[in-house]
Amino acid sequence: IPKAVDLRIADTKSSDPYAIVYFSKDTKNKVEIKTKLRTKTIKETLNPEWFYSGYFDISCSGFDCIRWIKVKVFDDDIARRDDFLGEYTLDAESLFAKPTEWIFDDYFKLTDPKQRKDKPVQGGIYLQAVYLPKTILQAEIPPLKSPPIIAGKLEIKITQCKIDIEKKVYLKAKLNGKE
Repeated sequence: IPKAVDLRIADTKSSDPYAIVYFSKDTKNKVEIKTKLRTKTIKETLNPEWFYSGYFDISCSGFDCIRWIKVKVFDDDIARRDDFLGEYTLDAESLFAKPTEWIFDDYFKLTDPKQRKDKPVQGGIYLQAVYLPKTILQAEIPPLKSPPIIAGKLEIKITQCKIDIEKKVYLKAKLNGKE
C-alpha cells in the first residue's frame, strides 16, 4: 500500500490515517477473516504515504480459498472510536484465476457500503500486488523484519513478471522512470 490521496478531514483540520487489509473467505453465508495487515498511522495528513508492504498466504484447498481482499482506511483517534474514511474491495477469485499473471499497480476510489450522509467518503488508495508461488517466496525472498529506510525518493515499478518452468522469477521494471 504505497499511499492514499484526498481523504476526508476527520479531525479539526486534518486526519491521522492508517489502513487495514483483510483477506477473507465466505463460508455458508458467514464471513471469516483469514488474515489482516495494518499500516502505521501517519499524523495530520489527507495524503498519507505508508509505503507498506506485507506478505500473505493465498494457499487453499477445495472451496477453502480467499474470496475477497478488502482495504479499509481509518482516522486514528486516541480518546474515541476511530473514524471510518473509506474502503475498497477486490474480488480475489478473479485475481486468482490466472495466478502467474497476477500483478497490478492501480488507483482505486474509496467507497462506503453504508453510505453515511453525515461523513461522506472521498479520495482513493493506491494498491500494488504481485503473485509469487510459495516455493519462491520461501526460497528467495526473506520476510521483512523492519520497514525499509527511505532517504529521498526511489521509484521502482514492475512492468512485467514471468515465472518459468523451473520456478525462476523474471521481472521487467522501471527505475525512476527508466527501463
